[in-house]
Amino acid sequence: MRLAKKGLLEHLDAMKAPEEGDASASTWKVNDMKAFAIVSTMISTNLQSMVRTAETTAKAWDILKTFFLRQSMHNRVQLRRQLHEFKLAKGGSIMDHFLRFDELCMTMQAVGQEISQDEHFVILLGSLTRDYDPIVKIIENMPGMTLFHAKEMLRREYDGMARTEHQEIALKSTHTSKYKKGPRRHMGRSSSRGEKFSGRCYRCNKYGHKRQDCKAEQVETERSGEERAFTASSRTSAGWLLDSGASSHMCPDRNEFSNLNSLTDPIMITIADGSEVEAQGVGTVRVQLKTGEVIRIEETLWVPGLDRRLLSISALSKRGLQVIFSDLSCQIRSNTEVVAQIPRRNKMYVLECSPAEVANVCGETSQEQESSDGSGAADLQVWHARLGHLSTKMLKGMAGCVNGLKIKKNQGVEDDIEICEGCIMGKAKACRSQDHAATLEIIHRLSTP
Repeated sequence: MRLAKKGLLEHLDAMKAPEEGDASASTWKVNDMKAFAIVSTMISTNLQSMVRTAETTAKAWDILKTFFLRQSMHNRVQLRRQLHEFKLAKGGSIMDHFLRFDELCMTMQAVGQEISQDEHFVILLGSLTRDYDPIVKIIENMPGMTLFHAKEMLRREYDGMARTEHQEIALKSTHTSKYKKGPRRHMGRSSSRGEKFSGRCYRCNKYGHKRQDCKAEQVETERSGEERAFTASSRTSAGWLLDSGASSHMCPDRNEFSNLNSLTDPIMITIADGSEVEAQGVGTVRVQLKTGEVIRIEETLWVPGLDRRLLSISALSKRGLQVIFSDLSCQIRSNTEVVAQIPRRNKMYVLECSPAEVANVCGETSQEQESSDGSGAADLQVWHARLGHLSTKMLKGMAGCVNGLKIKKNQGVEDDIEICEGCIMGKAKACRSQDHAATLEIIHRLSTP
């Protein structure tokens, strides 16, 4: 560009030099020395020795071309590899990306490797991130698209995304200022120096901030009137989120299952952010609604890595239940009976309930087994189940030694509990058959009267 600005670009071509004895030969030599000086100052000091023996600008230019643009198979392979591995960094500037792309293409042409227009499109569009997928699909299906217009559309898309990101940052700063009071106190070095961090964040790979200050690392807390997001760090609610995308009911807490069977082959479940969690069991969860009614959520997957309890709409439909949505609430119906009424809060439907007591595993309802006087007293059968199938002797010994173990008034410690099917199944074992040394030593036969 500097040679063109001074009108000396033609001195790079030796064929344009005038013949000896021509009237313009002296002027050409003066201008050629000027062009030679410009070329020499534009290269590094260690490369100036290469062109020191050159007599004209054209010869110096040929020496540099031979050194940097060797038209060998090795150079073409290396440049082709760089071109196909060329990718736009997440959040990177699209204009810088275009400049690097054009530079690679021009270098390919300089070493004798021509690139067609279609290949330009394939490499450029394939190097973009998924953020540009919508505009890429438009470019692919638009007839008569040129490389120049494609770059212009991508540039406008980048400007739009940058404005949106700037508005989100400004909105987040406004919301944050409502809750943060007083000056921010830093640990370690003082911030009074005014030095800005110029390194790279290990979280988002962007420059200008550390990981602890990264916006992607910060978790949004729930506040009224604001958008809410459920994360793996918050499990404060015992409610079940009604989810149309879940294929089965899912619960992360093993203690809420009244019965649980392990899976021989764990199921891998893909969640919204693209990561996978493992389902390790399936069983039944008993929950108590705010009305006091206890319901069973059957065929529920135990997913320890999940951050929320999910109530699958498709699984409810398979059970013959109807899920009816309205503007303010959602109803789960069984024929004409309303099983649950779920209000809508912050664009979500969450069935608010609490886990039913573990004692309920030995009966359908706790109202049949507990006293109606509100004292919390229960019979020995219920306490036997509540305390992990404790033996009758130990249960009777605890009756007068601990607080909270209340037995019904019509049942004393001398009474015994009923036969517990769970205890029988857990204590059952297979006895070994009697050994015999010879054939027909032991004969099994049916005795007849």
